[in-house]
Amino acid sequence: MTRRNFGAGVLLLAIVAVCLSFTAPAFAEGKIGVVNIQEIMSESKAAKSIQEQLQTKRKAYQEEISKHEQTLREEKKKLDEMSRDTEEAKEELTKKAAEFEKKLMETGKLVEKRKQSLEKAAGDAIAELRKKSIEIISDVADENDYDMILTRQNVVLAQKEMDITPEVMKRLDKSLKEIKLKVE
Repeated sequence: MTRRNFGAGVLLLAIVAVCLSFTAPAFAEGKIGVVNIQEIMSESKAAKSIQEQLQTKRKAYQEEISKHEQTLREEKKKLDEMSRDTEEAKEELTKKAAEFEKKLMETGKLVEKRKQSLEKAAGDAIAELRKKSIEIISDVADENDYDMILTRQNVVLAQKEMDITPEVMKRLDKSLKEIKLKVE
């Protein structure tokens, strides 16, 4: 660490200490807990179930779309062959080209619809997980007389005893092992 960076670090610590000295009296006798929401939202059993279901649905949608794309490629090839064939009536070619364009648009709409329905289902499932997590965090806080719970992402440094994440994770995994995706 350079002397300049070290000085900046010391200055930052001094500022934090001064700020804490103003707020410390309010919580001098209070109990503060810390929870890692990101860990809960990615590592809990319910979170993993959401991720697995999303992956499965995405794969199924990709396979479905691939089949549509293959059909479109085959139809495009036929259209290209028809356009080279001078015996084919121009009217018939125009009609087939319009049908192809219509199918192309429908496939695009299908892709967008699948994407939106998956995003909505994922959002709803994550909201359900977040709601249940907050309920459990609140229960742990009440049972252990915490006056304040902070997210780990907003805390620079905390004693290990302040971290309630393992207890929250244990309770969440026990009460909510899976959240079913509700894909329309």
